[in-house]
Amino acid sequence: MFRNIAVSPLKSLTTLLCCGLASSAYAAPFSSCPSKAFLFQGNPVAAYGINLATGNYTILQSDAGVAGNINGLGFNDTDRYIYGYNTTLKQVMQIGSDFKARAINVNGLPSNTTFYVGDTYNHFYYLYRKGTGFYRIDLSPLDNDPNAILTAETITTSASITLTDFAFHPNNNHLYGVDNRTGILYEFDTNNGSAREMGDTGVTGTFGAAYFDVDGYLYLSVSYTHLRAH
Repeated sequence: MFRNIAVSPLKSLTTLLCCGLASSAYAAPFSSCPSKAFLFQGNPVAAYGINLATGNYTILQSDAGVAGNINGLGFNDTDRYIYGYNTTLKQVMQIGSDFKARAINVNGLPSNTTFYVGDTYNHFYYLYRKGTGFYRIDLSPLDNDPNAILTAETITTSASITLTDFAFHPNNNHLYGVDNRTGILYEFDTNNGSAREMGDTGVTGTFGAAYFDVDGYLYLSVSYTHLRAH
């Protein structure tokens, strides 16, 4: 069962996760995960750090250097960059230690489609959209060439669960998300895209953000309220 944590009301919680374009100069990676949780929102996009215990936030960067919103955020432990999806420009973004975003070249994603659901794990970036599909992008070519063209692999085109975010568990490395319509918590198989029902959270709504802390507590953001469950 989830419990409420008050959160200061931002206009729209777009996405967050623990641990013209930006200038062509490549920002350095983070030395470590920059905040226990963070979100990007607004136009121009701004970055905020979130206190999971209180729901309070602090601004980390007032302008990430891109138009539109960045959703589907994930901190990649391997290269220590944040990755996300710009829902206006329809591009995958890489965000460095200055919290400035740059577009990444990716082939294989469906055209004229935007993504709001995403996360990183084991040097891959995962994207999901109901009715479109579940995709995986290998980020390792960027290690040697920051201008490398990446390829999105289709995990499945059968994506029937209404998600607005999902998150990887820090201990078992499984992927979890909650159906907005039913409140059912699902565990997703990242090899074939199948979803296993885990239980009813007792809450419905638009879960604009999902994230785990280091102790394995799952946090959801809905209607300006943070919910937590173990």
